[in-house]
Amino acid sequence: MKKTTLGYKIKKHLVDSTALLIVGTPVYGAVETLIAGMNNTTSYHARMLGGAIIFAGAGSLYTKGMDLSRKFFGVEKK
Repeated sequence: MKKTTLGYKIKKHLVDSTALLIVGTPVYGAVETLIAGMNNTTSYHARMLGGAIIFAGAGSLYTKGMDLSRKFFGVEKK
């Protein structure tokens, strides 16, 4: 699939967003409930809102910023 097609861009967005959520959700959930003292329901709602924001487009913005940073500092992907 070519990198310019809509299907490729949607796949990349979904993969990037899912990867961000898989890493961040358990960590932030633990911080919210164990350290900050937030109750489980509030933490759950915060994680769901965060997931919605990531899938709405913030995940792609984050990964584009990461790619720009790599290019700026000359870091090569392996």
